[in-house]
Amino acid sequence: MANVTSTTAYIPQSTQTTDIFVADYFLNVPIYLLGMLMNGAVLLTLIRNREHLMQERMHTIMAYIIGATFAWSAFSATKYLLWLVHASDLFYRLSAFLSSLAMVLLFVLNLLLSIERFIIVRSLTQKRSIRRGATIAVWCFTCMILLINMGVFATSPSINTVTPEYPLQKKVWIATMATSFVIVTTAIIALYISTFIYSAYYIKRMDASLFQIPSASVQWQLFWNCVAMFGSLVVSYGPQMMLVIGAQFYVKGISDENKRVMRVVAHTALALDTVWTPLLAVYFMPQVRRKIFSIFNTSCSENFADEGCSVSELSGSEFGKNPESLKQEWSHCPENK
Repeated sequence: MANVTSTTAYIPQSTQTTDIFVADYFLNVPIYLLGMLMNGAVLLTLIRNREHLMQERMHTIMAYIIGATFAWSAFSATKYLLWLVHASDLFYRLSAFLSSLAMVLLFVLNLLLSIERFIIVRSLTQKRSIRRGATIAVWCFTCMILLINMGVFATSPSINTVTPEYPLQKKVWIATMATSFVIVTTAIIALYISTFIYSAYYIKRMDASLFQIPSASVQWQLFWNCVAMFGSLVVSYGPQMMLVIGAQFYVKGISDENKRVMRVVAHTALALDTVWTPLLAVYFMPQVRRKIFSIFNTSCSENFADEGCSVSELSGSEFGKNPESLKQEWSHCPENK
């Protein structure tokens, strides 16, 4: 086994092929920097207007997701840049643990967001007790995962800032991360499917005269909103988990070239999540969108400030509202009177 304590083991070029090195530094680093700027802009808008934009718990959770994504993008860009000039066992262990921490937190926050949408849309009784119980269970699960990761990287070095080097710790890390990814992703998909089915059924029963567009169009838009929410998580983190699991359970027949392509795709998918997340936040939070547009163009902000009801508004922030409140809001729209 290579001497993982030597300085040369921590030089990027010594652990990556040229094409992966080029992809990381000329593609992914700029993406992370762009993601840092986009998340920073949305986060700053939310903080400066928190009295108006974070009145609901769902919007507060979205703000936490933006904050975590901002930290993840800033950390990733910094890690790659420091990697060129600094090499130490501590740096690699800390980077690997923080990478795992960021992924776990983003999984959990997206799960909490899906739970909140489900509770609101379904108008569940005893919301407070259900919300409290779900939150406690989720964070207990999170603490368990993080404690395992701390133990793994405290007892094993890492030469790729992702996985531990020693075989036993590597197996424990892969099993822990893969299990948490499957559990959280399955729960999120199930919650959004249930939320969509209930919302679509209720909208179908609503008075068609309330809509300027067919209710089927609203249902279709809601469907794609569900896909966007849980699909982004699967597309962004699925390739990395498949790559890590595939590396542990080596499958014969995969060429070195294909492995390099898989690594580039996995790394780029992770980076793109830092750009996709703020775009989703702006889409699902129209008030944030208006605030951001108002900074660049006053006339554009006036257009977005229009109080008319549309399918985009319904499919945005209103997707997390109870269908009965939707009916009341649509019935009071000027164009529907």
